[in-house]
Amino acid sequence: MPLQTEHYRQIMRSFTHYLKLLGYADRRMWGAKDFLRQLEQKGVLGLTQITSSHIKEHYAYLQTRPSCRGQSLSLHTVHSYLYDIRQLLRWAERTGQISLSPMAGMRFPTPSPSEKAILSKAEIKTLYAACQEPVERLTLSLFYGCGLRASEGAKLNLKDINTQGKLLYVRQGKGRKRRVIPLTEKIVQHIESYVQQQRPLKTSRFTKGDNISALALNRYGRRMQANSYRKIFKDLLRQQEQIRQDMSLHSLRHSIATHLLADGMCLERERDFLGHDCLETTQIYTRVKLHQL
Repeated sequence: MPLQTEHYRQIMRSFTHYLKLLGYADRRMWGAKDFLRQLEQKGVLGLTQITSSHIKEHYAYLQTRPSCRGQSLSLHTVHSYLYDIRQLLRWAERTGQISLSPMAGMRFPTPSPSEKAILSKAEIKTLYAACQEPVERLTLSLFYGCGLRASEGAKLNLKDINTQGKLLYVRQGKGRKRRVIPLTEKIVQHIESYVQQQRPLKTSRFTKGDNISALALNRYGRRMQANSYRKIFKDLLRQQEQIRQDMSLHSLRHSIATHLLADGMCLERERDFLGHDCLETTQIYTRVKLHQL
């Protein structure tokens, strides 16, 4: 629902313009908009009227507000919404619209960093450089380069990869959702290298039925399952002692999501890339970049 008052619409335009000047293209600040909409309903129509009580009331509201799927908001989403509000009020303070942010000194529960542990771009390059077999580069390309979930990677078939058009088709993602993922030239090379060089060596008497169509095969010639991809990643990770060893295969998906947003991809495009049901799920990655302000 859009903001109803021109005053708050102008505030959001000025604030997002400020963020854009800092290089945060298409940063929509959904948490800040949601907060201002709640203030409108209460008749609070100016930033100078906002008090710490309004912040506490909004926090209580977020605790009970359902997500787009009808479930309660996750701690990550609530934290992201509060972070948006904090940035809005800090901007208002810096630009002289308010004398002191009413959120100054306020503390709220924060999600554990390990829940969304990510690798840096330098660490990703290190892992790619350490790859010795095509299947290792394939694993990084599918789960980092394409941002796939483990289950999605396990379901991939040869026909799901269009190397000519540089497209990957996820035909049955989470919630049976379908999506199309664009491929870079490098990812296409990694996929072709595996299919042409290593996959033929994995075929066996077990490569029949559903296994024949699978993109990747395990050592028995059967479809590569999620646990096999996890083992490949953990073995690769174990060789790099300078990288945190608590990273998982899913950390690659978190990493590409964070990196794309940091590079300027808008939330709507990132939502489609990741196959999320709604923007609230995608929004958890926005706070990582804003911490650099």
